[in-house]
Amino acid sequence: MAQVKYPEVALMIQGPTFDENKNTFKDHIDYYKTLFEEIIVSTYKEHLTTEFIEFCFNNSLKLVVRTEYVGQVDNRYNIAFQTVSSLNGLRQITKPYCLKHRTDEKYSNLEILIDLFLQDTEKMVTGGTVFGAKSYYPFHAADHLQIAKTEKFIRLFELTENEIYRDRKSTRLNSSHT
Repeated sequence: MAQVKYPEVALMIQGPTFDENKNTFKDHIDYYKTLFEEIIVSTYKEHLTTEFIEFCFNNSLKLVVRTEYVGQVDNRYNIAFQTVSSLNGLRQITKPYCLKHRTDEKYSNLEILIDLFLQDTEKMVTGGTVFGAKSYYPFHAADHLQIAKTEKFIRLFELTENEIYRDRKSTRLNSSHT
């Protein structure tokens, strides 16, 4: 494998893959491979196509899949889908740090974000999902672009999973459910 710029950071791309027009991360895969040794795509088996599986294989991406079914829970804003799929992918990461973004996005100049994060790896860096004067949730972490210690990411999503299933212990599914 060629030398990468950030061997201690993994990239996890998470989300549905059913719409090829929205799998925009694929446009930047060659760039990503210059930065990361470990690239994981965490998605749902209901969305997989042969073409997408071949793309992952041909680009040495680790494909992690699970069923979309999350049980009888409040899945407002797809939070349950994102949580269990993210946990599934995060638990496969072997690097101490992880940068995560969605399948329907692509980024360039990630070096700026990674270099800033590596100055203080105890913090999590995430973009906000609401902007402007009427931002009612000033500390709302968005799932668009995030970087943190892998172990902190796992803890964050475990706490979210616990909250989602708090009152539904009988219908709780393990996040590795396939």
